[in-house]
Amino acid sequence: PVVGGLPVMYCLLEAFSICPQKLASKFVDKIDWIKGLMNTSKEEMRELASQLYAVVVSTMSGDELKTAIMNLIKNTKDTHSLETQHGSLLALGYMVGRYLAKKKTQIPELHQESNTTQMPDRKST
Repeated sequence: PVVGGLPVMYCLLEAFSICPQKLASKFVDKIDWIKGLMNTSKEEMRELASQLYAVVVSTMSGDELKTAIMNLIKNTKDTHSLETQHGSLLALGYMVGRYLAKKKTQIPELHQESNTTQMPDRKST
């Protein structure tokens, strides 16, 4: 029997989302397999694969990250396949969403740190 399909992709996505640095980083070498699933004619699989791609790419940095983003942007422009365009746009959107969510969680920490460092100055004046 063949193991796969939507339930397996959903489980991978859930597991990787919980601990992306430990799990998703180990899947960087499987990125082409994920990209292939982002181009499938099955919309639900394309959406899950795009989310998984965004999680895996979010663990990359430097030139590797830049290349992944540039390839997605290229796919949205150069391909005549609507599935490829859709999968690439979804992945870009999920990547932006992950980036913004990460920044949002860092902002309160920065405000809290700046407030604690400013509080003594205010009391002394």
